[in-house]
This record gives sequence, structure tokens and C-alpha cells, in this order.
Amino acid sequence: MEKSLDLSNFNKNDREKILRKINKAEYEDTMSTYNSIVERCFNECITSFRSKQLDNNENNCILTCVKKFSIFSQRIGMKFTQNLNNEMQKKS
Repeated sequence: MEKSLDLSNFNKNDREKILRKINKAEYEDTMSTYNSIVERCFNECITSFRSKQLDNNENNCILTCVKKFSIFSQRIGMKFTQNLNNEMQKKS
């Protein structure tokens, strides 16, 4: 992300603060997304606590749930990038 930002107007100390805040926000967003996936897939796939191990149905459900989320996230990322590129072309 920092490669696309022009922070040249800031002094070194301010640039470092900005980058730390950006990195912290990215980390928090990643953790929030991870926790959301875990909670969603757990609630969808784990219906009882018969044993400590996942049974085949639960395991397959978890894999499918995570795969769906991954595909969905990729599509959103591609659409976001496409929209961003379109906006940048309009400004050129």
C-alpha cells in the first residue's frame, strides 16, 4: 500500500507515524476478517460437539465455507481494482 502513497510532503518522523498507522489498520482489518470467517464457518458447519475431532461432513463444510469466502474476496478485490483503475483513467 505504501508504494501508492505520496508521502514526500511529510518529514521522516511523520511518514513513519503514518505508515505505522496504516500497517496497524491493515493488521486489524486482517484479524477482523479472519475472525469473521472463523465465526461464520464455525456457526454454519459445527452443529454438535460429539468429539474433539471434526467429522468428514464438518471438515468438508469448513473447507467449502473458506473456499467460498476466498473466491468472494478475490472477486471483490478485482472489482475494487477495476473501479480504481477506471477512476484513475478518468482523472488522466
